[in-house]
Amino acid sequence: MKRHPVFRSHAHALRGFTLLEALVGITIFSLVIVILYTGYRLGMRSWESGERTHAAVSELRLAGSFIRRHAAQAFPLAISEKNAWRMWFHGEPHRLVFVTAMPAYLGQGGMYEMTLELDEREDGAALMVSRRLLHPDSEPGRPGVEDQPRPLVENLNGARFAFYGAQAKDAPRAWHDRWDARQRLPGLVRLRLDSKTAGEWPELVIRLPADAVRYQRSVAPGSPGQQTLQGGLLPADTSILAPGLVQ
Repeated sequence: MKRHPVFRSHAHALRGFTLLEALVGITIFSLVIVILYTGYRLGMRSWESGERTHAAVSELRLAGSFIRRHAAQAFPLAISEKNAWRMWFHGEPHRLVFVTAMPAYLGQGGMYEMTLELDEREDGAALMVSRRLLHPDSEPGRPGVEDQPRPLVENLNGARFAFYGAQAKDAPRAWHDRWDARQRLPGLVRLRLDSKTAGEWPELVIRLPADAVRYQRSVAPGSPGQQTLQGGLLPADTSILAPGLVQ
């Protein structure tokens, strides 16, 4: 007896997929999974890269704000040294030392010597900051009440300071890699930062105060063996003291 075609088609459907059809289906499904996973990984890497860049930009922005705030408030202090006046300021391509005021709410208020210095490392350079509390016996380069250097910006390719002004009375104003003038501060300080993550940051240019404050001996009336600074008594051999404008 001859089977009806409908019954033959139904019987064929009941047999399911052939081995070849199953292999093709599994292969296509695997390719779809690989494509989806690859896209997910690429998306996560892009997200992580964006997060790192955002963090680096935020770090650079905060560091620039910190440096600008304190350098713009640099205290132009001159000290007596061997019968001559010398500015308490030192500038090199990778190091800057200046005096600034620290508000009391940030810790122990008063005048501080602040140092910004590039620290070269194997995994990337870091711009370090340290502070030294000044007192009547303080002198540049001598130990004092100092905190440990802390990283202000890390993961850098480099950082470089430059100083604008005339280093001598009749010299033209220009940019200098070092500031060695003993009688004057630079008019401007420039800082360039190159981040491994965020690339070169726009240069930071800071204007410094124009006048300087001179410290000299000031003997308290009626106290031949003592000196005074802002109402406090100091040893007679102290050579820091009454403020006045450097001419």
